[in-house]
Amino acid sequence: MTHKLSLSERPKPPSGEAVLADIDGCTDDDVVFRLPAPRHIGENDNGDMSMLSVEDSIVISPSTDLEKEEMDSEDRSETEVDNVYSKATKLIELHETLQKAPKQIENDFTKLEKLGAEVSESIVDLRKSAEAVFRKS
Repeated sequence: MTHKLSLSERPKPPSGEAVLADIDGCTDDDVVFRLPAPRHIGENDNGDMSMLSVEDSIVISPSTDLEKEEMDSEDRSETEVDNVYSKATKLIELHETLQKAPKQIENDFTKLEKLGAEVSESIVDLRKSAEAVFRKS
């Protein structure tokens, strides 16, 4: 007996109106419709990895006056994209560094154990030498 495996049909993508309705109906704390707030170069840019916090976000809303901000929005969009790209690149680098960290910690631990054993041997040798000096005097 053979069974024919059939998958259900993919749902149709939402229409533009449905997307706009979702955006209109979202709450201020809805993370799906948030972007990082635009920042100027050097402003609050201390190199930390605080990516997308609620304080640094703005809500996408169709109720904004797009005509008035059209010129600024293009510049801001490029700046936002650059900022997000820069942060994403830093995050990827940090992730790669953290992936290597356990192996590096193991290596460091092994080195410290060897150094600890050498120090212990040196202390024993010093004590023997000190005892030998006290016995001769």
